[in-house]
Amino acid sequence: MRLKVIGGVLVLALALVHGVPTPAQVASDAQLLRKRHHSEVTGKEREYYVFLPKGYGADSARRWPLLLFLHGAGERGDGRADLEKVLAHGPLMEAWIQRRDLPFVMIAPQAPYPDDRTNASASLPGFGEKRDLSVPAPPRPAPPFDAAPIPEEWGPVRDRSKTAAVNPWLRMETELVAMIESTARDYRVDRSRIYLTGISMGGFGAFAIAAARPDLFAAVAPICGGGDPATLDALAKAQRPLWIIHGGRDRVVAPRESLRMANALLERGHRAARLTVHHELDHDVWIRVYAGEDFYAWLLGEQLSAAERPGDPR
Repeated sequence: MRLKVIGGVLVLALALVHGVPTPAQVASDAQLLRKRHHSEVTGKEREYYVFLPKGYGADSARRWPLLLFLHGAGERGDGRADLEKVLAHGPLMEAWIQRRDLPFVMIAPQAPYPDDRTNASASLPGFGEKRDLSVPAPPRPAPPFDAAPIPEEWGPVRDRSKTAAVNPWLRMETELVAMIESTARDYRVDRSRIYLTGISMGGFGAFAIAAARPDLFAAVAPICGGGDPATLDALAKAQRPLWIIHGGRDRVVAPRESLRMANALLERGHRAARLTVHHELDHDVWIRVYAGEDFYAWLLGEQLSAAERPGDPR
């Protein structure tokens, strides 16, 4: 026993002198984990990311807020070989690729294509799960300034009735809830602070999942999305805080999509929704949102009361 103690002290001393990470330091580093699940949508085994923030391993008593991110249509894939595509945008990109200290446990699944094919698009250099800390983080893409006039009517609302069923997030509700429950069971998650955000296709998904499960989320942020106003009754009744964000020059999803969802919530008596339009930005408005600080501060300021909080399965 004495030799083990002396050896431990020697290792610690050498670590302090030579800058070698100690076990405690290693445990406190951010971690990106792959988790496997069976997809009811595809009938196959798929994977999703769970991110543990810096400091998670250093404090065994602390519980962390959980943030579920739903990507856009361009990041779909097979859930295995192309899972890295979901690191291209969003809070997980900021935390893992840009190495920001964001105090959230995060879940980032990958939605499938309708035909369950792989994603053949090229990944941005440096935007992978294996990162080299000896080199700087890759440059964050910048949303280009758009000088074209803002459409006076904010663009027409597309008829999505024929395509709504193919939005994978709408079909993955059961899987997404299971990912949340599994993560909350396996890691130290504060169940009063579970948040949801998504971009484009994921913005539509955020509206839909929040409308189906308003009891689960303390706050929801759909970005450049939209949805069916007729589905919002339960969400409005629950008075869940929403921050709806859109680019004023968006030509992919018209800003009116977000406006009509905000108005529909107001018509149903919802008083905790806010709509922000970045007038000079196009569809990729999310780059500014997730690169900032106020979005995360807003999330952390929202929490379910003890009466609202779902029971902890543990």
